[in-house]
Amino acid sequence: MKDAGNKNNIEAVIFDFGGVIIDNPLPGMLNYSANFLKVPLESFDGARKKYLGDFARGKLPEAEFWKRICGELGIKVPQTNCSIWGAAFFHNYLLRDSMLDFVASLQENGYKTGLISNTEPPALGSFVEDVRGRFDSCIYSCGVGYIKPEEKIYRCALEHLKVAPPSAVFIDDIAEYVQGARSVGMQGIQFHSEEQIKEELAGLGVKV
Repeated sequence: MKDAGNKNNIEAVIFDFGGVIIDNPLPGMLNYSANFLKVPLESFDGARKKYLGDFARGKLPEAEFWKRICGELGIKVPQTNCSIWGAAFFHNYLLRDSMLDFVASLQENGYKTGLISNTEPPALGSFVEDVRGRFDSCIYSCGVGYIKPEEKIYRCALEHLKVAPPSAVFIDDIAEYVQGARSVGMQGIQFHSEEQIKEELAGLGVKV
């Protein structure tokens, strides 16, 4: 049962994935991709920023993503039968088991739990089985067509969980994405460590 001292009437705790439930894979993914293309990291990062948003929204197929990046860089598109982005994610995927244990403990205490992730289709295949059944709702950007910090992705999670914005807490390691949740009326906590978020959740009246 939820704590009677839950002064904010929190019903749901919603998590980011990369950087919260798993170690942040992006730095390693950028290095992997730059090395695969044999280009400087800074050059690759500048090019991918132009197209990653639509890739994560599911609006840009991976082949087109690489075609556009290689066009920006003035190099040939690599010929490969595997997903470069999927391999980059897989090689930098490190699950934080203690965080999944914490999610389970919140559910045992009567809270709904959710996941909101900016995720590209090739990366999704690497982890979807690890989180299946662990959360009451999983919202992936490539599935709904919106990315954080766009308002609609947070509203998708709220609708799935059937909770009002003030009754939900969103946890993300990126301040901009936390602010996006707050802009729709949710509570927001920026992730720095597991103990820190537990303290802040307790401060909101959540039984941890």
